[in-house]
Amino acid sequence: NGCLFKQHTIFFIMADYNSIPVGQYTSTIYTAIKETRYNDAINILQSELQNFPRSRAALSLLGFCYYRVGDFAGAVSVYEQLIGICPDVEEYKLYFSQSLYKA
Repeated sequence: NGCLFKQHTIFFIMADYNSIPVGQYTSTIYTAIKETRYNDAINILQSELQNFPRSRAALSLLGFCYYRVGDFAGAVSVYEQLIGICPDVEEYKLYFSQSLYKA
């Protein structure tokens, strides 16, 4: 199943959303995260999830970004979705618990 891939590997179907050049979603998101521009990454990921609501990669990164900006309720919601999609991934349960504790 899709839960066997490395946690943050992204395979987005490329489209021209929010003026990001075709083929640049992955690098744009990771650059934003690397530069601690988590809100920029959140906006891109939320847009992507409108088209692919069960994207494990997008949800995982969104949960991480929510946690980093202190939106622990948002992180709880995302990690809860991920647990539903990938119940065997223990890390999501840990991140869910950590986010719930901070919320």
